[in-house]
This record gives sequence, structure tokens and C-alpha cells, in this order.
Amino acid sequence: MDSIRGLASLSVFFSHIWPLFTGPFVSYLYVNTPVRMAVNGHGAVMLFFVLSGFVLSLPFIGGQKASYKNFVIKRFFRIYIPYLTAIAVAMIAFRTTEPIQGLGGWISELSTGKFNLKSIVEHLLLLGNFDTKRYNTVIWTLVQEMRISLVFPILAFVVVRARWPFSLFICLLLSSITALNQLFEWEPAYGFKNSFSHTFHYCAIFIVGGLIAKHRMAFVAAYSRMPRMAKYAALAFAMAMYTYGIKMQGAAIRLKLPFLGEIAQDYTIVAGIVIFLMIALGSKKMIAFLSLKIMKFFGDISYSLYLWHIIVLVGFIHLLQGVLPLALIVPLVFCVTITVAWLSYRCVELPAIRMGKKFTRGRSMAKRRQEIQPEFKM
Repeated sequence: MDSIRGLASLSVFFSHIWPLFTGPFVSYLYVNTPVRMAVNGHGAVMLFFVLSGFVLSLPFIGGQKASYKNFVIKRFFRIYIPYLTAIAVAMIAFRTTEPIQGLGGWISELSTGKFNLKSIVEHLLLLGNFDTKRYNTVIWTLVQEMRISLVFPILAFVVVRARWPFSLFICLLLSSITALNQLFEWEPAYGFKNSFSHTFHYCAIFIVGGLIAKHRMAFVAAYSRMPRMAKYAALAFAMAMYTYGIKMQGAAIRLKLPFLGEIAQDYTIVAGIVIFLMIALGSKKMIAFLSLKIMKFFGDISYSLYLWHIIVLVGFIHLLQGVLPLALIVPLVFCVTITVAWLSYRCVELPAIRMGKKFTRGRSMAKRRQEIQPEFKM
């Protein structure tokens, strides 16, 4: 699964580079070639959420006992410490910069250099509904991940104890809350899709990932029974749903149901992801491909790549815009980003993960010693 996460991180990276280039040839590539799938940043984020639900559910499905505190502590060290390092660098680097002109809305918004105590506190807490586009536009997903981590044991309970039709019904109920907010606008999102109402919908996506984990052997068995042509057809269908799920937004608008557009889009994309993961779990060729060293490498650095690519991209454009053409800046950014991501993985991520394990292991051992200590009555 880490290799798939690596592909998703690359897709997000490419999705932020792609809008920097304009012209009819670029538009043609996006509309008529597989490039569209490679730069589907939102689809990649849905894949992240499904994979997180998958991985986090496995211990619960396996019956492993872990305290809620230990679960939250591990998630804190896994997500927050690498994030804190990256966001601190972004805040310092962009605190006095002027907006970049002529390269699209998201990059102009990101590099406005708004540096104040309120934004620092909001970014440190990483839980509220705040402007996530100020320093690093990708952190809205980390806000959702941190929130969902706090309630994930409840979601895992639904996955483990309920039958899959009831679990999917819960998913629809959660997403309905988000759709109703889209309709009545009770709560605006001050960043990109980081309102609390959005969290209900993304909880549903995590549950889908948990269901795949729970029924993974059934998926493998079903795939193994499929004829060869059916397997190819399933892969093509999954790619189409993943790539063109965004068109559900337009369909909802034409049906005069715009508040359902985002939900319909995400479930279409997620349906494609479910089929793809079935293939990834059951296909020997896919397993062999995902086991390649280069794929494992990108899987290892996937989180750091996700965290750092915007910072490196914007930083180099600030430094080199007007000095080098964009066509030369982008390859340089790619190479530097991969290097920075690897350093972050080795020097920040791995130590943070080990720290989380050490901290929770110490707590668990202390608790066990307390439980077996004999009682002495005076």
C-alpha cells in the first residue's frame, strides 16, 4: 500500500505543476490523454483517505488491543511532527515574500506572506477551520486526518462490528451532513475543504477503506475467478471512474442539484479506487510492479514528498522567476523536492515514528507492570 501512496503523492505534485503551463497543447493533453489521470490531485487525495482507512483498520480487524491514548499518540507523532517541521520552514521562508504573478490563483494565494500570531496558532493546532492556503495549500488534508484520527476508533467499531451494507448506509448518512451544509451553507470553509462539515464526508471515505481491509480476502478471491478480459475491463473501468469522476460535478449542476456534486464526484472516484485496490491486492503483475525498488522508494518518501513539494516549488519560483524559464525550473524543482523528501523521511519521519512507538511502548509496559503487581495488605 505504501507504493500506491507514493504514486498518489507524485500525482498531487504533478497536479500543482500542471496549471503553471498554459496553451492549447497543454489543454489537449489534459482532455485527450492519460495525462489527466496522472495530474488528478483530488483523486489522489481520495486515494490517501481510502488507504488511511485501510491501514488504520487492520489492527482493529485483527483484534489487537490498544488504548485510545496510544492510538492518538502514534498518529500525533506520525502526522504532526513532520508537518510541524515543514510548516515552520514555510512560515519563515514566505513571511516577507510578495505574491507570485502570472502563474495561477493557488500559487498567488499561497505566497502572500501573511505572517501573524493568529495564523501561527491556527497552524500549530491543526484542527480548526482556518485558512490552509496561506503557507502550504496541501495541509487541508492533514487537518482532516488529525480530526478523523481522534474519532477513528468509533469508525473502526462500525467497520468491524457492522455488516457492509449497514456500514455503507452510515457512509451515506455522514456524507449527507456535508451535502446539507453545501445546500444551506451553515458553515463556510475558511481554507480549502477544511470545514467541520467536510470531515463527516471524509470519515465516510475512511470507512470505505476499512471495509476494503475487512473484506480484502474476498476481493482477492473474486479477482482470481475473473476471466482475463474481465480483469482488463475492470482496470479500464476503474481508471475511467477515477479520472473522470470530476464530471459528476457538472452532471449535478445540470440536474439542478449542485449541493450533491462534490459527494457524487468523490463516490465515483472512490468506486474506481475500490476496483483498483482489488486489482492491486489480487494481481501478481500489479504486486510485482508495486514491489519494484523505485516504487518502494516513492512509497517511503510519500508523506514527506506531499509535505514539501509546494514549499520547494514556490521557493524556487521566487528565486529563479525571470532568471530561468519555467521549463528549466520545474525539472530542478522535481530533483530538489525528491532530495528534500528523502532527507525529511530519514531525519524527521523515521525518528518521529520511532519516538511514538517508544513512548507508547513505555506506557504499555508500565501499565502491564501495574496490573501484575501483587497487592499487599497491611
